Amino acid sequence: MEPRGAPASPSATALESWYQDYLAEDPTEIRARSAVVRAVEADDLDDAEIEQHIQRLVPTTDIDYGVGFCAKCRHVLDNWPDLRAKDRMCAVARPLHTCEIEAAARSGCKFCAFLLTRLKVEGRLATFRKIERRLHLVNDSGTAAFMIEEWCPGTSLLWINYPLKMAFHCTHAETAKFESHVMPPTAGRLWQQDLDPVEVAQRWLATCLSSHEHCRFERQQQQQHERPSRLIAINHDTGKVKLVSTASMDTLPPYASATINLAASWTRSVHDSLFSLESPLAQKKNKTAAAVSQNINSGGFCARVTRPHLASTTTCIQTFHSHSVYEECVTYTPLARRAWALQEKLLAPRTLHLGTGGGRGDRLFWECRSSVGSDSLPDGFPGRLGAAYLVCGRGVGRGGWNWLHIVEKYTATSMTLSGDKFPALAGIARAEQVAATAAALGDNDNRYDQYLAGMWRERFLLQLGWWVALKRERRRPRPREWHAPSWSWAAVDGLIRFSPYWEDDELVGRTMEFLRVVDVWTTPAGPDPFGAVTGDELTVACEGMVCGWLVVEGHDDADGAVVLGEADWTETRQPVRVDRLSGRREYFSGLLDCRGDDVRPDEALYLMPIFYGETGASTSIVGIRHETADTNKEEKGKNHEIKEFEQWGVEGVAKEVVGMVLQCCGGVGAKGRFRRVGAFRMSHASFPITDL
Repeated sequence: MEPRGAPASPSATALESWYQDYLAEDPTEIRARSAVVRAVEADDLDDAEIEQHIQRLVPTTDIDYGVGFCAKCRHVLDNWPDLRAKDRMCAVARPLHTCEIEAAARSGCKFCAFLLTRLKVEGRLATFRKIERRLHLVNDSGTAAFMIEEWCPGTSLLWINYPLKMAFHCTHAETAKFESHVMPPTAGRLWQQDLDPVEVAQRWLATCLSSHEHCRFERQQQQQHERPSRLIAINHDTGKVKLVSTASMDTLPPYASATINLAASWTRSVHDSLFSLESPLAQKKNKTAAAVSQNINSGGFCARVTRPHLASTTTCIQTFHSHSVYEECVTYTPLARRAWALQEKLLAPRTLHLGTGGGRGDRLFWECRSSVGSDSLPDGFPGRLGAAYLVCGRGVGRGGWNWLHIVEKYTATSMTLSGDKFPALAGIARAEQVAATAAALGDNDNRYDQYLAGMWRERFLLQLGWWVALKRERRRPRPREWHAPSWSWAAVDGLIRFSPYWEDDELVGRTMEFLRVVDVWTTPAGPDPFGAVTGDELTVACEGMVCGWLVVEGHDDADGAVVLGEADWTETRQPVRVDRLSGRREYFSGLLDCRGDDVRPDEALYLMPIFYGETGASTSIVGIRHETADTNKEEKGKNHEIKEFEQWGVEGVAKEVVGMVLQCCGGVGAKGRFRRVGAFRMSHASFPITDL
């Protein structure tokens, strides 16, 4: 019997059964949802015992404080594996145990601190420790392994395998993935200097002002077109603050336009002080091991890496960081979740994000039109860094932003008032129009692309192919107050996704459109064409629509319904039944925009295809469920039985049809008038084009 207070353990029989199942689990298939992993979630951990184990390991850890790495990590960096051979895709860098890397991290190892942080951020640390404990109970000393794969010259992908499991390709692993890039010879060497956060920020700003052409161009453009309407004047003698209008000023005082935007990314209260003693700008970095032991979170690091296997031993500087470090430290912060904050971030030529790092380790994050850096990697990130392209991707001669990316990031934020959806985006839309038109037509041309309720007249049809991405958000009711036309993404609340065509000119050129816009207009609520709207109309000429009926669970038609592309039945992804002219009955998956559109099972819906084109992905074999009109009910109930099986795109480019699900508006004189209630995407082979 275990002593009182000891963590609960499975019985010996259950433990042995789990152990055999765990050993048999395919290393390329093991995931957090796997049964052998979910089985350990109910286990309890003895935190006191784990802490004692870590404390016993700390004195035995060999740390070189000159470089900040333990002996095992130094060995990896000094003997980087040779992965150039075709038959050697990856290598085991080192085995690791979670208590061992935490002891090394507390002692000052930057690499171990980073590995520990990745396990924490991804929520896998407790799972790994529970698996380690079970393996210990069956006297198996196996551990996890840290792997390296050469992705391309100068870029390595790294990950941590589950204990005892060896996934030899990054696509087969899911835990603690990150990457390493060789720094160019021209990169700075701030990472080698003992600088406090204020000094690092000053270096970033000085470099940007003196040598970033794109940022200087952006600054000149802002000074030509923008003039702040109000300024805050601070009397340094008395400390009094007052609001001053610039309308009566002939010339603006120095620094009247922002040189840098300060974002308190992790501030949760208006009472928090940006420059308080707890602020990262006011804190000095202490490089001693004692300081490291108090804050072992790491957002990344730089290190010298040696490749002794080459003819002449090569040493280079490499960065180590997660591909999502930008999102973790900038995008997923409380401030970034506010819709109004997006345009403050994108319109500023440069932004310094201040925060706690949210457990990721980076308390400072810098971004301008030319570079991105953090306190962990002050010299920047050589590889493409997640969503940082929204800021860095906009430079001289490049026109505006990618609008689809803007909408996707914007709709991921929160807004108190739905009526502010357009005003909170107006600044970005105005800048996008000016920048895109200037790049295409020249600075002196006044013809701007027309802005229509969050969309643009250019490539308008392709923008109609949006859908609400998250299931839980499709369950939300439609906003009570009308503030956008149903064909606009702004009509609903939730994260919006688009098909990839609009951002790829080559794919757009090969797209076939089923619609032609006859007329489209919106009525602005005020003088700002980018603000709220009060009315709209979209008139299209189409090749045809397919009439169908929504299939509701429990209804007679539901017995034989199959949802293409999703196994489970939800209230927001429901099949639409179509009776083909040939007599064959088919079911197509439709994504309802939101709940509460009062769509009845006996009410006709219309599938209107918008365009057809390549997805840019490779194809696979897809089975399509067909039924004949005289199929009996018993046969229809066998959902997994396929009466006919069509294959499409076995070897080639995947193609799909994207469209809208429409509902008749009803009422006198409403013939031919519809509103959008959903969207669909399906294989070009499965869409009944002949029934249009």
